[in-house]
Amino acid sequence: MRHEHHVFRNPPSSTPAEVHAALDRGDLSAALDAMVGTALYSDGDWRDMQELHLQLLGNEDHQVSALAATCLGHVTRVTVN
Repeated sequence: MRHEHHVFRNPPSSTPAEVHAALDRGDLSAALDAMVGTALYSDGDWRDMQELHLQLLGNEDHQVSALAATCLGHVTRVTVN
């Protein structure tokens, strides 16, 4: 069994519209990056970011729903500071 090393990088700032656009076109990788970008940089109202990720908790793709939970934590952490 071979171990692969992955390089961590923070995605750029993003908007809820970019998340939805990526999901609509079926670009999972771009959607996941955009989700993190909205949560880490929260350029808009934190309530909008919270609502976005609460909605995504119910997404049928387990990667999206799991990351939505993580993003809610990021939104909370960024907002409190």
